[in-house]
Amino acid sequence: RNGYTIKNINVSESSDRVTNGLFGIISGNGKVVMTALENFTYNSDNFVGYTGGIAGCLLPGATIENCYVINSTINAPDDIVGGIVGLNMGNIANCYTLNIDITALQNLSGGICGDWSTTESTLSGMVKNCYTDHTLIGGANDSGITGTTENSSAAITTEAFAKGEIAFRLQKGNTTQVWGQDNNRNGAYP
Repeated sequence: RNGYTIKNINVSESSDRVTNGLFGIISGNGKVVMTALENFTYNSDNFVGYTGGIAGCLLPGATIENCYVINSTINAPDDIVGGIVGLNMGNIANCYTLNIDITALQNLSGGICGDWSTTESTLSGMVKNCYTDHTLIGGANDSGITGTTENSSAAITTEAFAKGEIAFRLQKGNTTQVWGQDNNRNGAYP
């Protein structure tokens, strides 16, 4: 597996940037592939914006695929936060987050993306074959996959992960091996 794993980074920021993450904005035909964040800590006290582990904002035409964020904390109480992306208008595929702690604006957070709206022609995005163990914090607009969306996502039980059902479903339709599962590794997650 070729890719990059970035570990043990602590970022504390006090700025007026609207987008925050490993990358602020990914635009055009920009692509982030096979990149991992482990033990990443991000703290911000900036004004309302978008924050994600990989990127603050993913614009139309841009892609994040085969990436993950695990064992990380994103504390941005004035932002809309996603484990992978704050605002998704691009394409996210084959990504996951595990054991992430998110603090966000009025609990607008999601394990994959914080905001994902597909109702306006300028705000479109796709999330495909992604999963998270992010659970509800308690806010009305907080959910597992996305914080705000016109689409819905279903919760999957830990038991379904452990049995291999999710890895099988995620792999379906892929001609190359993308998902697999080793129950002795990664807490039985794909």
